[in-house]
Amino acid sequence: HANLHEDDIPDNYKFYGDRYYTNPAGKAFEILGRHAGGQALENPDTNMSRYVAGYATRNGNKVTVTIVNRLNETRPVTIKLSDITVPEQTVNAAVLRTNDIFAVMKEDYIYSEDTQIKIIGNENNVNAVETEVTPFSITQFTFDVK
Repeated sequence: HANLHEDDIPDNYKFYGDRYYTNPAGKAFEILGRHAGGQALENPDTNMSRYVAGYATRNGNKVTVTIVNRLNETRPVTIKLSDITVPEQTVNAAVLRTNDIFAVMKEDYIYSEDTQIKIIGNENNVNAVETEVTPFSITQFTFDVK
């Protein structure tokens, strides 16, 4: 808006202090931006669908996975990476979620970085990540690979 001034922006929209203002859609772009500089993993074997979509990139010895759940139900997700050695590990995930897919206000969303995800790793040569994603959410995590 041409007449919008910095003082007109409510404090609850100041995700990044005084240098950047956004709504939850902007937070989603920030989460997706963490893939920058990585090489896309083109065909990981997953059980995802058109309503539960994902994207994975590799940057050195790290793989970052982002999963978007557009359903109003918790969904199991399995990602198998047959060409990459994945050690067993537990990592924290960043999760941006809401109770309403049409929500647009910051107060309609919950953001946390303390959801733990178990990486199965090389157990029985599975090289897999298994987790559940909450309804109407974006879940992102990074794990070590060899």
